[in-house]
Amino acid sequence: MNKRTKSLWLPGMVTLLGASIFLMVLQRLGFQPRFVWTGHVPMLFYWPWLASLPVFGALGAYLSQCAQGPVRTRLAAAAAPALVILVTFFLILPWSLAIDGFSAMRFVYFGIGVANWVVIPGLALLVGAAPFVRRAKAHQCSA
Repeated sequence: MNKRTKSLWLPGMVTLLGASIFLMVLQRLGFQPRFVWTGHVPMLFYWPWLASLPVFGALGAYLSQCAQGPVRTRLAAAAAPALVILVTFFLILPWSLAIDGFSAMRFVYFGIGVANWVVIPGLALLVGAAPFVRRAKAHQCSA
């Protein structure tokens, strides 16, 4: 297995799967998102899921650190769920513009969606990754 797979792809997949499965479990248990109004803009939050994201970000960064991944790789592995959602949003936007037509409000809703599902969860994931940003010492992880 090459270094990029060990330091980026596997830790990123663990982070992504862990966060996704936990969100699914919360939904199955009946947890509902809560609306928070910022002015006239509703933001939708799954509070228990957001509270768990630093744990998943820390796990991804720790696994990347154990594989001697550089700092940027650790951050990318930790932020994998937010990055996947961002890519998905940018794949859906042109398609929705082509099918439904151009509307200025579509970009406003897109921005709200990015804030709700990329920026805020990404920050929570990076909070968990913060302790693992420093240089790794050789004895920190067991092989």
